[in-house]
Amino acid sequence: MNPGHDRYVETVGGVQIHYYLYEPTGERAPAFLFIHGLGSNWTRWKRLSEERFFKSFRLIIPDLRGHGRSIARRGIHADGFASDLELILKKEGVERPVVVGHCLGANIAVRFWERNPQNVRALVLIEPFVTEDLQPAWTILHAVLGPIVGLLEGMARGLNRLGLRRARYRFIDYSVYDDWVRPRLTNLFNVVRWMGPWLDLQCMPVASYIASYRVLFRYRPPWRTINVPVLALIARQGGVLSPESSEGPFNPPGVQTVGIEASHFVLTDNRKGVVQQIQSFVEGLNKG
Repeated sequence: MNPGHDRYVETVGGVQIHYYLYEPTGERAPAFLFIHGLGSNWTRWKRLSEERFFKSFRLIIPDLRGHGRSIARRGIHADGFASDLELILKKEGVERPVVVGHCLGANIAVRFWERNPQNVRALVLIEPFVTEDLQPAWTILHAVLGPIVGLLEGMARGLNRLGLRRARYRFIDYSVYDDWVRPRLTNLFNVVRWMGPWLDLQCMPVASYIASYRVLFRYRPPWRTINVPVLALIARQGGVLSPESSEGPFNPPGVQTVGIEASHFVLTDNRKGVVQQIQSFVEGLNKG
């Protein structure tokens, strides 16, 4: 990992939001803000940040509220996430970063832009959760699970109010875990374990996980009104969006949509491809 350090910022409500900060030596460098997906934490970006291209940039990689080392049960919604990111950038004096997000993180990147349109240089949306263009299986799954999820969230919060909650949560370095599990995905048990929520739920409050899941469907990003440069990377092998998305069916103006050979877990499946696309995109910004 690049030689950076862990930092925290405290919200108005007293929540400690963790983030990893890497700063190259020398003059003030342009910045990237990376936002992970549902149930994950900042370490999902570790391997990407080690790539040579990123060594000349400031890298801000937070744990979203409720995830990783930013344990919280309240404020789990699109504006809560975006507000936390604003506090981090303000503390670090970062202006106009390139904001990169995966799945839930991609949608939160758009919400951050909505709230700060003058303070975003560009967006990189990796497997954004476009509800109008989901694979049919995802739409059916949510139709079935939606009411159950709402009930489970209410039950979890009720238990929390009674004082029934875990005192500690496991922290997983997903970069190490992903390196371990990838060669073992020929085993069905490992596939289910890797893709399901079971491991994630050991690392965060159940109510926070459910609330974060519901953000995917409750917050509808204004895809067609984004007015900064956008690179959208869409998985061609079992992603959340329909295969035609790699050709841009939601097609917001100014969006460069690229299909990438990977599953939904693009950062693990094809990290080099992601870096190549981001590098080309950012170099194009510099020429523009």
